[in-house]
Amino acid sequence: MKRRLRGTLIFACILWIAPPLAGQAPSINVSEGPSISLSLESALELALSSSLSLAKTVIDLGSAGIAVENIWSLLFPGIGLSAAAGYQSPSLLPGGESGGFGYGLSLSLSLTLNFSLLERAELIRLAYSTELLNYENSRRLLEIQTAKSFYTLLAWREYIIILEEALFLAEGQLERDEGAFAAGFLGQFALMQSRLGLENARYSLSAARTAYASLLGEFLMLLGLELPFEEAPNRVILEGDLELARLELDPEQLIRDYLPRRPDILAQAGTIRRLELERKARALELRSPTLTITGGYGLSGYTGTGRFADSFRLGLGLSVPISPWIPGSAGDQAIGRADREIEQARLDLQNMENSAKILVRSLAERIKLSWEGIGIARSRAELAARNYDLAEQGARNGSLESPALETARNGLVQARQQLVENELAYKTLSLDLAAALNIHWTELSGASS
Repeated sequence: MKRRLRGTLIFACILWIAPPLAGQAPSINVSEGPSISLSLESALELALSSSLSLAKTVIDLGSAGIAVENIWSLLFPGIGLSAAAGYQSPSLLPGGESGGFGYGLSLSLSLTLNFSLLERAELIRLAYSTELLNYENSRRLLEIQTAKSFYTLLAWREYIIILEEALFLAEGQLERDEGAFAAGFLGQFALMQSRLGLENARYSLSAARTAYASLLGEFLMLLGLELPFEEAPNRVILEGDLELARLELDPEQLIRDYLPRRPDILAQAGTIRRLELERKARALELRSPTLTITGGYGLSGYTGTGRFADSFRLGLGLSVPISPWIPGSAGDQAIGRADREIEQARLDLQNMENSAKILVRSLAERIKLSWEGIGIARSRAELAARNYDLAEQGARNGSLESPALETARNGLVQARQQLVENELAYKTLSLDLAAALNIHWTELSGASS
């Protein structure tokens, strides 16, 4: 009784640790109210508390914990209670028995012992470890997904700022060109080009705002927040930036330190351990002796004769299997199939490790190249800004025509957008590498040489 109570308490504690995960996590309606400020930390907290898939994992983990606490049930005997009643009519022949009611009640117990019990108990513990790994992996992947979405929104916010500045410059250019056209210093074609440039800037900004609103809506759903589509961009304030830091990574050191922590590798190692235990348990079930202990107590009576009796019985049986030891028998083939499954699982683990090593090396190299790309993109953005300043100065003094200024402005916008794209790609690669190593992305700074 105490063990059962402890198992129930463990399950209750797991649900208490993550209360919204215990059932269907409701969305938080914030359609009315002030602005909402979201940092990465608060977004992660909301995502973890609102995930239904993580809630299912928590329930599975609680069930596995209860099974571990009640592992003693493997030795619990089978208990049965049976009752019977009937009526017997009087005999039709002279001198026969008189009629009456018959009744019976019996209690039986049965316990089967086999050398495989220890392996069965270990399988239950291993199932709990597997569910715990699934929970930790699901939590980490959700954190990575949330962080990627958060940083993507930050990048789109920068895109919008860039396009807003481009629109401001286009409006200023059109205002100057309209004045020059009215004074007769600018032709109609150049003026139309300036107007087209302004409309292009407006369209680009509108498209970026729509894309941002769509991404923000998906992000808020991930966090369990409900906001009208048109209100979300104005009411949700994202705090923070891309927080870039140069990472000098040694992929071989990362592989040695963190590769064994990858969820798929840990899960496959657990699968091998499970298959080995199942193979051993199956072999013991088939080939080892089985001891059966039975007992019971019964009551019976018949009202017609007034008979009443009770009995107690106890039995002990031992069976020794022989056929599973014979080569080629069904039992021997079952054990052979289990051996082959273990070998296949080991090959799968080796293949996973090789693929993981290739992935880590590839991501580390791409992170290095991406950082170099950020440096080039920054230089390009600085040159584009200087080029635009010179073009604007030339347009003001009349030495440069309006289309050339628009070309310089477009070049500045593209260069600044490319810089933001490179920064986002670098951050995304860092998150992918953290996921590949099954570590928090902040640990990569500590792993950097």
